[in-house]
Amino acid sequence: MDPGSLESNRNEELVADLFAQEGEFMGIPPTHKQVQFSGIVIHRIEYGKFAESRNEIDLLGIRQQLTYE
Repeated sequence: MDPGSLESNRNEELVADLFAQEGEFMGIPPTHKQVQFSGIVIHRIEYGKFAESRNEIDLLGIRQQLTYE
């Protein structure tokens, strides 16, 4: 089957951002540290509308940055 003939499309994005931890996160009290994270977001679009959305973020990397002395 030709994927181009379907009214379905997939959009993938790599994301990266920087934030300061101002509130409790994963049981860790506020540290006010600058933390960088990355991940991937995948959207499945059918007939011009979002049909499904998935994301994976490096939570272990965030936790390590917050607890590193």
